[in-house]
Amino acid sequence: MESDAADACMDESRFSPASNKRAPHQPNVVSQDKIAFDSSASSSAMASASSAPPSSSASLATLPTVSYHAMQRAQKTIEDFCRSYLFIFHAQTEHKKVNSSDDTTNVNPPSPSNIIDPLRPSAATLQLMFRVLPLLTWVSGTIYQLDEENEAMNERERDEWEHEPSTDGPTQGESGDKDRATTDVSSSSSSLDSEEDDGCISASSSPTYRALLSVLESEGLLTPGVLRELRCGLEYWRLERKLCRALVQQSQANGTSSPASPLPLLSITEIHIASSCKSFDYRVLHHVLYAFRRIDPDPPIVDALKINELLVDLHDDLVDYEDDVLKNSFNLYRMYIALHGPTRAQELILARVQRLEQQFQQALSRLPSTMVNAFRCREQQAMDQPVGAEDVPAASARKWILPEPIVDEVAYRSEVKRAEREHMELRAT
Repeated sequence: MESDAADACMDESRFSPASNKRAPHQPNVVSQDKIAFDSSASSSAMASASSAPPSSSASLATLPTVSYHAMQRAQKTIEDFCRSYLFIFHAQTEHKKVNSSDDTTNVNPPSPSNIIDPLRPSAATLQLMFRVLPLLTWVSGTIYQLDEENEAMNERERDEWEHEPSTDGPTQGESGDKDRATTDVSSSSSSLDSEEDDGCISASSSPTYRALLSVLESEGLLTPGVLRELRCGLEYWRLERKLCRALVQQSQANGTSSPASPLPLLSITEIHIASSCKSFDYRVLHHVLYAFRRIDPDPPIVDALKINELLVDLHDDLVDYEDDVLKNSFNLYRMYIALHGPTRAQELILARVQRLEQQFQQALSRLPSTMVNAFRCREQQAMDQPVGAEDVPAASARKWILPEPIVDEVAYRSEVKRAEREHMELRAT
C-alpha cells in the first residue's frame, strides 16, 4: 500500500490536472474478423513469441491482423500522438544547406535555440510524420486488436460468472495471491512465458502478436526498448484478466462488490503494476519512432512522458469508470473502490494524482524550455476541445472529477441491461 497516501489526502474532489486529455476509448465491439487467441499453443511457442519473432517472418508479415474497429481506435491515438508528442518531442528543424557548392542537405535535431510550434510543425517534421504514419498506425491498430481480444475474454468470463455463480469460492490455483509480479516488469518475463499464466491465455501465443514482432524485426525496429514495452503490454493484459476475474468472482460469491467483504484475490502491488503498464502502447510508439529515426531514446524525455501518460490514463479511468465496470475492464479507480471502500479510494486516488503531478513538474524542469512551452501550448489546445463522444464541456477536462462509486457492480450491470432492454422495446413499438 502507498506509504504516503494518508498524509496526502485532500478534502476536495477536483482540481486542475497537469496532463492533456487523451480521447477516451470507444465502446468495445467484437468484430467478426478478429483473430482469436490460440488456446492450444504450447509454453515453448509462447516463450519464443515473447522473446523473439518466429523464423517464418515473411508469412507472418502478410497475415491480416487488424479489424476496422481497431483501426478506428488507432486513428484517434495516432492523431493525439502526433499532435502531443511527435510534433514536440520528436520535432525536426527545416532542411538547411551545409555547403552552398553542392546539393547536400541536413536535418538538424531539435535544440534549445530552435522554436517548436506544435500548431505549425516544420516541413521536416511533417515529412517525418508522413514517412512513419503507416507504420505507427498499423502498430497501434494491432495493439488495439490484441486489447479487444483480451477485453472480449474479460466480458465472457464476467457473463459466465454472473449467469452461473459459484458457491464454492475461487477454484484451485486462483486463491492465495502469490504476487509474482514485481515493480520491475522487465524482470518478470518468466510470468509472461508461463503456460498457465494464472489461468489466462497469454497474448504472446496469438498470431496477431507474433505478426507484430515479425514485422518490427524485419524492419529493424525491434529494439530492446520496443521489446521491453511490448512485454509490459503482455503483463498488463495478464494482470487485467487476473484482477478483473478476481473482482467478479469475489463480488458474485458475496453477492456484492462492496469492500465490506474482503477481496483476498486483489493485490495492491499487482494493481499498481497494471496501472503503470496500461499506457505501454504510447511508449511502444515512442520507441518505434526512435528506432525509425535511428537515434537512441532521450532518457529525460522518456521519463517525463511516462509520468504524463500515467496521469492521462488515470484521468481516462475516471472518465471511463462506468463503461469499464460494464465491460469488466481494468480501471484503477474501480480497483481502489473494491479494495479500500468508496471514501478511502477517493482519498488515495487524489493523493496519487497529486504525487504524479509533482513528479511531472520535476521531470519537465529537466527538459529544454522550448519543449516545455510547446507542450503547454498543446495541453491548452487539448483542454479547450470537447471531451468524449457526448461533447462534454471542455472545462471538465481541466478538473479531476471523481465519479460516484458503484458499490454493487452486479446490480449496476443488471440495471443497465434492464434499461437497455426497455429502451429497445420502446423503439420497437
